[in-house]
Amino acid sequence: MPAAALEPSKAGAEAFVTYYWSVVNYATKTGEVKLLEELDQPACDTCQAGIDGIAKIYSRGGRIVGGDYSVTMLESVESASGRWTVVAHTWIDEQRAIQAGSLNHTYPAGRDKWLMALARVDDSWSVSTLESV
Repeated sequence: MPAAALEPSKAGAEAFVTYYWSVVNYATKTGEVKLLEELDQPACDTCQAGIDGIAKIYSRGGRIVGGDYSVTMLESVESASGRWTVVAHTWIDEQRAIQAGSLNHTYPAGRDKWLMALARVDDSWSVSTLESV
């Protein structure tokens, strides 16, 4: 994790979000989801669903081709209690799940926005909410 992504500031929150999406890209390319799990809060259902989906494809001998996320813009807001919420505008390349039987699927390229609520845990950030908006 880049040092900037550890800072308890707007810049730190935004650096963390950018790093988070690079970890998503790594997990989809390799099937290794441990680091992604460490960046999410257990209560983040969308986070867990994404992790489970990646793990299931790779556990069936499949893999994910393409589908890299690029962060194109960030909109950040700090609450009165000091918590940060970031809307991450992303572009995702076409993604294909292959060699995974009934899980094989092609997802078209496109833009998406993600509402990401962040929490500070042990001097680091983690994702407590991830929702497509």
